[in-house]
Amino acid sequence: MIGSATIKAVESTLQCSVSPQSLLVNAQTLYVFTVTLNDRLSSGGWLEIFFPSEIVVNSSSVSIASATGVNVNSHPVLTVDSLLGKASISSLNSSSSFINSQTLTLTIGTITNPGSTKPTGGFSIKSYYQGGS
Repeated sequence: MIGSATIKAVESTLQCSVSPQSLLVNAQTLYVFTVTLNDRLSSGGWLEIFFPSEIVVNSSSVSIASATGVNVNSHPVLTVDSLLGKASISSLNSSSSFINSQTLTLTIGTITNPGSTKPTGGFSIKSYYQGGS
């Protein structure tokens, strides 16, 4: 007898708060992201943060300052796509085990604040369990 099954990944929701270190117009500053993971990440998992179009994310000047959490690498790899306004954070896992559900903190800089005090669009954050998923 041969059996088969269909597996479907179920999307869950991340909670995230964002706090710029400086609120000055056009200031280059650090942004602190407090992310609550509802699901665990594998050693190949990563996060993607999409910035509102009003915030300048320049790949030549953006760097990650730190990451904190249980089994979280304090200096993960940051890749920036300036055209998409996206920062990808990989190599988050500091051990061979999983990063379990928890709240972690990412500090990313140097990011340029919007050019006015008008409200911006929203941030978006996604987590990926492992490569290819």
